[in-house]
Amino acid sequence: MARVRHAVKPKWPTVVSLVVLVVATFFEWYWVWGVLYLYWAVQSVGVGEAFLVQTVRRDGNPVLFWSVSAMWFVLAVLVIVTDLFPGVNEWLGGAGG
Repeated sequence: MARVRHAVKPKWPTVVSLVVLVVATFFEWYWVWGVLYLYWAVQSVGVGEAFLVQTVRRDGNPVLFWSVSAMWFVLAVLVIVTDLFPGVNEWLGGAGG
């Protein structure tokens, strides 16, 4: 059986995101990860699918879907707020710094 090869299109948004995340992690800018979590939360609600270890669909597993989506949103807020406003970490019971 002959194999059909398809041209692979570059995934520039993914490549750029990967580079940005590596640079952000190197410079300890964790709020960038929070923006990514927020993107995942908004996208999952818009599309009706969330992904953690498996794809979870809103119409098939609504409780699990909303749990995963809510988790992405809560993580986004926590990471952004604690990174950009270090005093909040102490208020939340963290070690502070």
